[in-house]
Amino acid sequence: MGKVKKRSRNAAAGSAKRVSGGSAKIAQAVICNKQMCVPRDLLVRGDHISFVSVEQAERTGIHPLDDQKMPSDIVMPKDFCLIEDPTGKYLRKCDFYILRWQDGDVLKHGVSDKVEKVAADYFGNGTRLKPGTVDIPAANSWRKSAQIAFIRYRRAGELSGNYEHPYNPSVWIYETNKPIGWRIALPTGCVVDGRGFVWP
Repeated sequence: MGKVKKRSRNAAAGSAKRVSGGSAKIAQAVICNKQMCVPRDLLVRGDHISFVSVEQAERTGIHPLDDQKMPSDIVMPKDFCLIEDPTGKYLRKCDFYILRWQDGDVLKHGVSDKVEKVAADYFGNGTRLKPGTVDIPAANSWRKSAQIAFIRYRRAGELSGNYEHPYNPSVWIYETNKPIGWRIALPTGCVVDGRGFVWP
């Protein structure tokens, strides 16, 4: 069993099978407010995302880094990625979106200095970034979906591998179909950095 830490934990150190970390990605999206719509860069923290709900953890018992004894009961589609606005300027800083990834540099603009710096910290300096696009759902379209105890995801870059993080306290994910997507709503003051999820 891997060493338990108060941060995202690499499942490769535990019983889960190690897989390729995939491509390091930067997503571009058009984000709109009441005045205008503008293209913005968003960090892709991972893919192959799944969750262990609070109910599932209560049924199976808590088994960190063991997806056999504590299997994920909520699994996201394979072509969806875990997205954030690292600036917190256009989307709430402690909200993380699971949105459909589309290959291609459709918006044709350079990555902002701020997002490029965060990407270098997360993926490693010199890591080649693959561009793509996502569609941001309407702000008023979200509804509660499930209460989450653990997140699991695949990370790219220098620290590539399968990661697991326990949410303590548990958090809610929300869903929408305008377009289809999910949102993890962490509490204000959340800590998420180059290591991954830290608190809660």
